[in-house]
Amino acid sequence: MALDMPTPRQIRDRIDAFVAARLAEIEPRQVTYFATHGRYCQTLPTHSETIQQRETTTGDRTADRLTTRPTDQVETTRDFIGTTWDSLDFPARVTINVYESRRGHGYFVVVECRIEDEDWTRSVGYGPEAATFTRAWERVDPEEVSGGTR
Repeated sequence: MALDMPTPRQIRDRIDAFVAARLAEIEPRQVTYFATHGRYCQTLPTHSETIQQRETTTGDRTADRLTTRPTDQVETTRDFIGTTWDSLDFPARVTINVYESRRGHGYFVVVECRIEDEDWTRSVGYGPEAATFTRAWERVDPEEVSGGTR
């Protein structure tokens, strides 16, 4: 009897469900952070390497970079989100980026993973430029990758 292995689309759908739950945690914390600091909280990637997912195995891992922080901010990811992410197995790497435009402040959550040796990314934007920073899943051209570790 053959096992039904998840397709790349099913893997991305599983990641989307995980991310939706994380967004529900991030959003109220960002509202509070903005009220206190006048800007949104930025985080570095949750993982030092992109998480590899395969149709035959899951690569989910706990985050190894929750105690890192951007150089212009005193709070780490753990300071911002609390300890709720410490024991979670992430199916993808998550980063929160911030922006300030003439229309105001905002942030966007970037999700990165590798499925069958192809890099994929998507993002969800918040604030006045949300549409600009929201992107559906797209394959990343290896020639255009800058920063981070494969």
